[in-house]
Amino acid sequence: MTTARPFSAIAYRHLVMTAIMLAATVCAMAQPAGRKSVSVTYDYATKHRQSGFGFNFTFDIFERFRLEPEMIYFTTRGGVSTLNLGLSLHYLVPVAGILRVYPTAGISYTHWGYEGPDESRVSVLAGGGAELWLGKRWALVVEERLQLVSHESQALTTLGLRHSF
Repeated sequence: MTTARPFSAIAYRHLVMTAIMLAATVCAMAQPAGRKSVSVTYDYATKHRQSGFGFNFTFDIFERFRLEPEMIYFTTRGGVSTLNLGLSLHYLVPVAGILRVYPTAGISYTHWGYEGPDESRVSVLAGGGAELWLGKRWALVVEERLQLVSHESQALTTLGLRHSF
């Protein structure tokens, strides 16, 4: 078994630039009035059987559409550590008073840290999710998405807790 080496300086520069662009997108798109929320998530990626923890911010841009920038760090397993930055669009479908389901589609930037050379790729996300509201401000979230990338396509399972404000 190999061990993962820390991210290189170039990878950090890519990460910082991506984070700045993602933050600028969030600031530019957050102008319309609507519900905003933050989530803390537990994530599982099937390709390397990695567990991870994530953070995302959602904001409604129209009555049934919302954007969700996210960041997930997958812990090191089998010599691979992974950082995933993504932006998804959700179409909200109310099912019952406290339950909403949604298809989701988006893009992500993924950086894999290996013992050898690191790799970074842009991928497409597609899937669906559901949120069960526990009151006016808290919801349980579950999502299943496919991350489609040239050689590392995988399923991503997400369980989370969302706080709305």
